[in-house]
Amino acid sequence: MKVLLAEDNPLLLEHFANMVDWKQYGFDVVLKAEDGKRAWQKFEAYHPELVIADIQMPRMTGIELGERIREKSAETILYFLTSYEEFSYVKSALELGSCGYLLKHEMNRVQMIRILEEAGREIKKRKRYSRYDAEAAFTELVWELERKNGEEIHIEEYSAGLPDVYDLFWVEQDHRYPVVCDVFGIQESRADEKAVAGLCYQAVPQTVAAVQAGDWFWLCLVKTQGGATEQAYDLKLRLREKFGSTFSVLILAEQEELSGCVNRYLRTKEVRRQGIFRVCSCVLHAEDIGRSRKVALPLDLEKADRWIRDREFEKLCRWMDQNFLKAVEARDGERFEALTRYFSVRLMEYHEKLVNLQTGVIFTVCESEDTANWYEASVLYHWMKHKVMELGKILENPSVFQYSDIVNRAVLYVSRNYTNSDLSVEEIASHLKISANHLNTVFRKETGETLWKFVVRVRMERAKELLNLGRDEMTDICRKTGYKNISYFSKVFRETCGMTPMEYRREHSEI
Repeated sequence: MKVLLAEDNPLLLEHFANMVDWKQYGFDVVLKAEDGKRAWQKFEAYHPELVIADIQMPRMTGIELGERIREKSAETILYFLTSYEEFSYVKSALELGSCGYLLKHEMNRVQMIRILEEAGREIKKRKRYSRYDAEAAFTELVWELERKNGEEIHIEEYSAGLPDVYDLFWVEQDHRYPVVCDVFGIQESRADEKAVAGLCYQAVPQTVAAVQAGDWFWLCLVKTQGGATEQAYDLKLRLREKFGSTFSVLILAEQEELSGCVNRYLRTKEVRRQGIFRVCSCVLHAEDIGRSRKVALPLDLEKADRWIRDREFEKLCRWMDQNFLKAVEARDGERFEALTRYFSVRLMEYHEKLVNLQTGVIFTVCESEDTANWYEASVLYHWMKHKVMELGKILENPSVFQYSDIVNRAVLYVSRNYTNSDLSVEEIASHLKISANHLNTVFRKETGETLWKFVVRVRMERAKELLNLGRDEMTDICRKTGYKNISYFSKVFRETCGMTPMEYRREHSEI
């Protein structure tokens, strides 16, 4: 338990604080304040069960402090201290429901012990229905449910502080599929735990407790007032406005006692693995959550390995269709996870390792724009199938090779930075943390050409593409291919391609 002592005389404040062994009477935290305003700030921060306050204090009187405390909590036990025996003070103190009115000059250790014993008995005896107690009880209950998975939980131990009828919301921040984020090393930004809980209290005034129960979701216990669906939609919108990311709200229980809410929660915990099968930013009721079932079709990953090894990607894609779509139809989270992990790992085996030196293209698994919509099963699957098909086409190309890590990283750096007019072999070598001479030697030995010749060829291939489209001005093409000077760009183009850029455009332009 916690006690707050408020007294503007520092000597008296210390005297009262050292008068007894507070822990002996169950008070583990003793808060001290030298004026009413500080006392109020400490009350808001710590919510002490017992407050002993001087009536005459600067910045806020004891009576004003008591009035604020009563607005916040009807359960806090109040005692007032004063040097005056005036009836007006006694009357004001009694109107605030204080348990006592004490004269400072009569205050001694015996009286303090009496106050603490009376307050301790009263605190233990009272049924505490305040938000703070309900929140603590529900938080502890959720943690127990997570630890024991619902087994051997005695609901009655928590229901004393939660005696009403409730709605239970599952509030989930929409997020990309954890399996691919794990394999590809993608970091997701999570909303602040306390900020989400705080917004639940603001958006749904009857919220009793809002507790984070997992990495991406919160449980929100709300006193039933009707209109749960409207409240859920409003909460979803306000979360989006506050955090800039989408949230989904599942109404797990309506007008249920605590035990009913817990049972509903335990029965629907499988929604954790089914999030990938839902659309984002939705409001659903418990009965809308489809039940999953196991797909009977055997998951033969060795067959998939063989098709990748033998470059039979058409068969592999048909197999992907069959297995992924069945997993989605059955809402089989376990199968979908196994398939996603398998193909993510296989794709990563080729990530930044396949190079087409003719075009300067290197196979990469995912760029930031690829990952933006990895929230739903269908989107993730179609992206993954597209990448598998892309891999198949690349492996069929005879000009694609697997080079050393140094060459691969050099090609990747060039492909991402060839538009930089200041690009140089020295810069590339510095990025790779090796010497320019060593980089040139390795690159020429493996590819048969110098690194700078490769840079020029990548730029010229891009210039040809832009000239073929016929949309850009020559100055723009020059800039987009890493050249500052049109004359120099034209000179390099003619030396490489055997004609000027304008001649090439006239012969090849699509427009």
